[in-house]
Amino acid sequence: MDKFKFKYSPILVGGKAMEYYNLRKTGHDIDYIVHKYDYNKISKIQEPNPYMPTQTPGITYRDGKLDIDYFLNLYQYDYNYLKKNAIKHNNILIISKDDLILVKSMTAFDKTNKRIGKITVKKNLNDISLLVNSLSKENYNF
Repeated sequence: MDKFKFKYSPILVGGKAMEYYNLRKTGHDIDYIVHKYDYNKISKIQEPNPYMPTQTPGITYRDGKLDIDYFLNLYQYDYNYLKKNAIKHNNILIISKDDLILVKSMTAFDKTNKRIGKITVKKNLNDISLLVNSLSKENYNF
């Protein structure tokens, strides 16, 4: 992420956000939602990833063995929407647990995206379960 200078703090989503909440370790990449201004700036330096689904345009930057994905939005949920409930952490924002459930649900149940396989669906459903259990413990002590 140090390669790019952001005007707006990127929002951490996906597995690394799950790790931030101590729910599980991240996978092979780190995902961010970025403001349209920053997305346009990055796209002048780095080509958009042609393998990203059309409903979630993104740019992938390889930093050694790690892929860093910068998304303009996840489905209809963009930077401005997700920023409302995000948590400030150093120079980035972390997606809220509630919004993480929302975007993981959209991915898990997206029948239009042919790239989402059974493993991805299962992982997202497991993440949703971890998030709901975590929120239940925090808010209702069960």
